[in-house]
Amino acid sequence: MRGALTFTLFFSINAGIFAGPEIFDPLEAWKRPGGPAKRPISETVVAGNITERARYQYSNNLISRIDYASITESATGARETPAGYTLFEYDNGNLVREQLFDAAGNLTEEIRYQYRAGKLDKALIHDIRGNARIEWHYQYNKEGVLAGGKRLLAGKTTESFRIIKTTTGWLQNIYNAKGELTAKVDSYFENGLLTQRVKSGLTGTRYADYRYNAEKSLVEIIFHDTVRGEKTLVKKHTFTYSLEKATPGTALLHH
Repeated sequence: MRGALTFTLFFSINAGIFAGPEIFDPLEAWKRPGGPAKRPISETVVAGNITERARYQYSNNLISRIDYASITESATGARETPAGYTLFEYDNGNLVREQLFDAAGNLTEEIRYQYRAGKLDKALIHDIRGNARIEWHYQYNKEGVLAGGKRLLAGKTTESFRIIKTTTGWLQNIYNAKGELTAKVDSYFENGLLTQRVKSGLTGTRYADYRYNAEKSLVEIIFHDTVRGEKTLVKKHTFTYSLEKATPGTALLHH
């Protein structure tokens, strides 16, 4: 999607979610004030025989930089090859700009965030390599809770979404440019923690299961796809919070 494989794996879960309809994700809380006090220092993604890693840097407990690398295993050990990085810019605690660079240091994408009355109003995305400019506009209910939004390309709506509160979490209905329902995302919570998201559409169903340690810090996300009744593992994200390796047998909260 952005020239390097690492961008394909990481940004499919990171950048796209904040701009698009799948907004209930702990990953995005690390970009905003008021999120978890303890935040990860690294993330490893495994998809088949591909392994990639992101290393996080923070300023005032907000992400300031992410460095990406592809991991190659050999007889002499693991080798990391730089594959790009992201820089974040804030104003009064609000994320106002996100810049994505490839391994050569070339700017490939820039996202600017605009706010109104303290709420995210627009996300303006410039895909430099694809020469596309995308906008996400957001709507809120009377209580100030995100209720929906729409995606615009060249000034025309290409996708929209509505959010509905349910007894177990939230339901997001996703529509195409004609207003036809094309997919839905069910987000399930337990004791204030996101435990699962299920996205179902015309081509199948994707499951994301979220696992936490005893301190309620996110340690794992596992993605599965179901197509024609067959469930297959897509990828797994693992998060570390210190330089020490995780202790086997760590208590996990999962569903």
